[in-house]
Amino acid sequence: MIPLLIIILIIAITVAVILGLLVKLLKPTPGPYTYKKIPYLFTKTEKKFLDVLEKTIGSEYKIMGKVRISDIIKPCRTGDRSEWQRAFNKITSKHIDFVICDPESLKIKFCIELDDSSHNRPERIKRDLFVNAAFKNANVKLFRIKTQKDPENYKRNLEEIYIFISK
Repeated sequence: MIPLLIIILIIAITVAVILGLLVKLLKPTPGPYTYKKIPYLFTKTEKKFLDVLEKTIGSEYKIMGKVRISDIIKPCRTGDRSEWQRAFNKITSKHIDFVICDPESLKIKFCIELDDSSHNRPERIKRDLFVNAAFKNANVKLFRIKTQKDPENYKRNLEEIYIFISK
């Protein structure tokens, strides 16, 4: 009788340990990292520009923000998969501030990048030159607009966009 109780106890403990391990393995976890919420999607400057942009063209176009470049353009396929992957890796972690789309089909019409003082740093200048060339190569119009302290000043910057839209 006692050996049977010991066997049942061992089986129960084994089942409990296995279930505990399964729960731990199946429980979603960020691993060794911790994360925190970013309170706002846009910086104050980006939000001010978005407000001006929505007032200006928001009724005619859909405005998307902070879009990955790899969701806008992609490398052309070549016979070399590793070369394609290298080209993709150069764009996948970068984003564009605003993508302007047709409101029905969401076809990309053009993109806008706001350039604040960080765009004057050497590594950022190199990144911007690469992005400009990639967009030109993919035949996607990219407007670069210097940030302004006064949102009213953006209206002057939008003149080039009006000309592009009118074509």
